[in-house]
Amino acid sequence: KHVIKFYLSQQFINPTLLQCRAPLNPILGETYQREMPTGEKLYCEQISHHPSITAFLLEDPDGDYVFHGYHEFKAWLSGPTSLGGSRDGKWTLKFKDGVEYHFKKNPIMVIHGLLKAP
Repeated sequence: KHVIKFYLSQQFINPTLLQCRAPLNPILGETYQREMPTGEKLYCEQISHHPSITAFLLEDPDGDYVFHGYHEFKAWLSGPTSLGGSRDGKWTLKFKDGVEYHFKKNPIMVIHGLLKAP
């Protein structure tokens, strides 16, 4: 249960919490480091501009887990009033006891009803 909750919680990025207003520029070597209110440390770097690929590392303050990987944001029109999107990449979740989980396929999100159909 906890692993599934952890995996699903990563599908939501809160820009207010991260306080990152603009994409990172890989040509300039920009990175993002943040210590979260709960003590986790987050490190991000955009390693490719086209396609936009972001690498990340999230470390637990107590050393209980390390979560790292990369993903590419994708978006597409999925109908006359719909937009689809996903994050494709590879993520690895390592626990202190040596257990590892590897994720490759991420959920696809579709938002319907963005425009009123004619």
